Amino acid sequence: AVLSRWADSLATVGEFERAGRLVGPGPLGGLFIVRAADAAGAARIAASCPFRRWGGHIEVKRFDP
Repeated sequence: AVLSRWADSLATVGEFERAGRLVGPGPLGGLFIVRAADAAGAARIAASCPFRRWGGHIEVKRFDP
């Protein structure tokens, strides 16, 4: 519920693109794709992610479709 509210807040300001769960072995269980003007904006969004409260690891990478 907490992550859903966070994603909804990003969607409200046009920064949320999509989320998903990854299937298969490995430490990565899911992802969020967000919209940001630059790397600093992406880092700001990532820093606000509540997943970090539970010790979650977040990586910021550029996505080129």
